[in-house]
Amino acid sequence: MRQRILYLLLASVILIPTSLPAFGIEIATTWDPTKVSWPICDNINPNNSPANCFLSAGTLPPKNDQSAGCAYGTQNFNESDILPANSIKTKNELINLSNKRGYCDAYFKWPPESFAFSDSGVSYLFVNSNNNQQDQHLCTGEDDPTCAASKWPNYKLFAELNFWSCEKPTDLGCVLKFEVIGADGIAHEATFSQYLPDTPKVQGKSWEVPDSTGTKKTLSYPTGGGYPIFEYKDPASGQSRKYLVLGSVERTYDSRNGYWTNPNAVFTLQIFQINVINGQGGAKPVAKELKQNLGGQSRIGVTTQPGTQGFEGSISPGIDGCTDPIAKDLNTCATIIPISPDRIRISLNTPDDASLFLQGRVDYPIAYTKAIAGGHTVVIEAGPGSDYMVAGNIAKAKMGQDLVNAIKANSNGPNNDQLSRAPTDFPSSVLNDSKIFTAFLPYAGNRSSLTETSWILSSSPRINQYLGSCINESAGQILGLVSTNATLYSDNPPSFDKSSQTISYSVDAPHFNSDGTTPAVGKYFLNMNAKFMQCLLGVAKVPSVASLAVTYENSGTPSVSTVTVKQDSDWLRMAVDNFHFSSPKLQIKFADTAQNSSPTATKPTPAPAGNNKVITITCIKGKMIKKIVGSNPICPSGYKKK
Repeated sequence: MRQRILYLLLASVILIPTSLPAFGIEIATTWDPTKVSWPICDNINPNNSPANCFLSAGTLPPKNDQSAGCAYGTQNFNESDILPANSIKTKNELINLSNKRGYCDAYFKWPPESFAFSDSGVSYLFVNSNNNQQDQHLCTGEDDPTCAASKWPNYKLFAELNFWSCEKPTDLGCVLKFEVIGADGIAHEATFSQYLPDTPKVQGKSWEVPDSTGTKKTLSYPTGGGYPIFEYKDPASGQSRKYLVLGSVERTYDSRNGYWTNPNAVFTLQIFQINVINGQGGAKPVAKELKQNLGGQSRIGVTTQPGTQGFEGSISPGIDGCTDPIAKDLNTCATIIPISPDRIRISLNTPDDASLFLQGRVDYPIAYTKAIAGGHTVVIEAGPGSDYMVAGNIAKAKMGQDLVNAIKANSNGPNNDQLSRAPTDFPSSVLNDSKIFTAFLPYAGNRSSLTETSWILSSSPRINQYLGSCINESAGQILGLVSTNATLYSDNPPSFDKSSQTISYSVDAPHFNSDGTTPAVGKYFLNMNAKFMQCLLGVAKVPSVASLAVTYENSGTPSVSTVTVKQDSDWLRMAVDNFHFSSPKLQIKFADTAQNSSPTATKPTPAPAGNNKVITITCIKGKMIKKIVGSNPICPSGYKKK
């Protein structure tokens, strides 16, 4: 989500109209996409495609609305046009809705939280041009003479390095400990089982780079390996579970003055519960250079997947009994199964080259860091979180003016021509827009298409462009962590209004679950590191929370929210649970932030406790209801205590 507003705004209840008014774009041809069956395009070799073919997502279409005869607003959108409740059973079905659209349809999707990860679990390094249009080259390491920065101007060095299982407490770039907190409330350590794939490690390197004054600074990347699998034995049932840790810190370096420098790091972490299947077949994943057809032009590309589309001579050998694997090796693969609701605590040893403001789908997270030689141990404890996904196809003839206006008003401006393409697919840069999402909800029945449970976190993609001075002071630490089950949310830190001494956040989701009748129950969690928060607020000491208010402005009966605020010397941790997506506003108000004392450095603790007793009162003003939380809460002016 790419927005920052001054309160927590949740998606409104939108009544489903029986039809949407037509609006006029006159065309000469009447178009009925339901009566046309288009052949599939050849996405790899477009010149070989049949006429009027159907394109998959992400490729440029050969037609626009005018040449395809697409009309807008010539038909009413009726409730019968909405996908039936519970008609989508899996995330693949949701994503593959694009294959069922007509040529004059627009495909909208807010899919499950995910990220691109190193192909097949192989750690490797390669150089790639800044425009991603030239040959790539595989490297054995930063010191590989064929990969010297002087040989690759206007290129980047990519280090795709996966977290492996630490062999010593001082190792970096690895999983130090994996624990499961069972029904007994006790953290039980899981044991390392195997790598999948079991491939050679890429050894870590360090090198010196002179800055503008000639002073040299040391850059580095850690060792990377295959995906580790950990086995946990439930003490209550005696049954074993296996978890795959799919995580990495992808590092990139620019070629400048003959050095690889200007590092940037992106953290991703996803935990799957899996079945390991031993069969016959498959292939040992290995990074290699192959000829690739890109937009009709041949180039050298680096891949670790034997079956990667578009690479010359690529094959995709299967493994007996293995369907849709998340990881694989020769004669072995892992498939995903539903994850247990038990909380997971994972400890990662990481170098100090990544500032981590994390966002994702986890429940009631607790995050902190501990300094170690050369880096930090990052500890994250959380349960799996949910994700309300939404998707659908709309015939352009039935699109209302509100939705069209929201798309045209998107921040991409006049270069946003996706709507005029036929068929239309929207990139995430367009759909990560609250106004477009809200305008689309009636076409989905204001309900989720599918809800998925997962354990996933990643670093904010633009954190290095946001409050850089605050980030530089906290290298290697977790600056904060935000998690929610909303469809859209901001991946930046919350905004702070100094005049009102409040911080706030924005999320969006449909009002109903996928059955169309059960209200979607909202969750929102925030951990903020004290040092980062001091810089964010511009204060010397993190102030105490004076109050936290949840206001419901709709005329219906409000849901009862569970609000928890905990503070210690190092963290502010907030959890808001059990709210409905029916326009509540949430504000955290601080006490006076005018502090003259310097912050006191103290050791982080994994399980902070609240300093003060927190009291919740309910205040009423007509149909307006506010819940005020604090050590001495008082109803606002005009409100009466219930």
